[in-house]
Amino acid sequence: MRKIILINGMMCKKCVAHVQKALEKIPDTKIISISLENGTAEIESLADDTVIKQTLTETGFACTGIETKN
Repeated sequence: MRKIILINGMMCKKCVAHVQKALEKIPDTKIISISLENGTAEIESLADDTVIKQTLTETGFACTGIETKN
């Protein structure tokens, strides 16, 4: 399932790398893109939204929303 994640707190390329590393740890998740400019990450994942939000929070970023695309 394709998801667009809205992320607060990404300020630089190093932040993007931290978000990418965190999202890669979620089982059955493929990163499509991460946009520093838009504050978003687009992924393919079967993970529950709660798991995604918790993973980002533990990494120091706030997930402000997740939009699911079919």
